[in-house]
Amino acid sequence: MRPMTHAPSSNHAETHRQKTGRGRFAIAALPLGLALVLLSHSPSPAHHPDHLQCQQKERSLDRLAIRGCAHDEPLAFGESGAVEFITHHAADLGLPIGNIQLELIEERPGLTGVHTLLQQVADGIPVYGRTISVNQRDNGAVESLYTTYREVATGNNIPTLSSSEAEAVAIAAA
Repeated sequence: MRPMTHAPSSNHAETHRQKTGRGRFAIAALPLGLALVLLSHSPSPAHHPDHLQCQQKERSLDRLAIRGCAHDEPLAFGESGAVEFITHHAADLGLPIGNIQLELIEERPGLTGVHTLLQQVADGIPVYGRTISVNQRDNGAVESLYTTYREVATGNNIPTLSSSEAEAVAIAAA
């Protein structure tokens, strides 16, 4: 049996942790590890019960087109049904949640349904070329949706030129 030359003390373990920094690392890593565990168990958007299921989705540079989409509940016919569909599926359509600003341009009934065209607005001002077009069947089901909606920065919408100053600038530029 070998004689013990150094008796370990509780102080020795503490000194070792201070020199190596392992104790601090473990304590600092604990909140990060806990956050990763919690995030890994959060539901993904693809498993959300209201996730938009469509037969066809096409995205071009400036437009999203979807066709044959399912919606859980019957929708009203026309503008109110179109707006309800858009707001309910805003995240799936890439739209801002809770802050979609639209104005009705046209609601045109047809033989098999209704076509609703909505204009994007920012602080009450129409955004050029940004619309959402919704085609519904007679039962309110969304047959297709086309959107060019994009988030825009809102700012001061009060003109800095008077109408006569703006007219003078236009005439000079023509």
